[in-house]
Amino acid sequence: MVCTSRWAFTSTKKTKEVWVMQRPELTRLVDEDGDNVADEYETVNSSWGLTDNYHEYSFGLVRDRYGNFYGTLNTSLSWRGWASSHRWDIGRVHDSKMGRSAFYRG
Repeated sequence: MVCTSRWAFTSTKKTKEVWVMQRPELTRLVDEDGDNVADEYETVNSSWGLTDNYHEYSFGLVRDRYGNFYGTLNTSLSWRGWASSHRWDIGRVHDSKMGRSAFYRG
């Protein structure tokens, strides 16, 4: 399926829909008419928050065999953090652990 967004990091293998993790949101793209071009862009989740800091991105959307999505959210802090595994409910972001060793230096 063709998507015009340059931030389409990953997708599932379904033929009519593609799941995309973008900087501000998790998006579901749907090809309604089978022409391999996304006709519908649905924001599924955007509740993790976003500032104007250019360090904040989301990475690594993968799906396990049960249909759960996993991804990581970058932070605007000057520290290399870690990812913890939590099950994503569609439409809700779970609390996660993040560490930091310095305040944001902007």
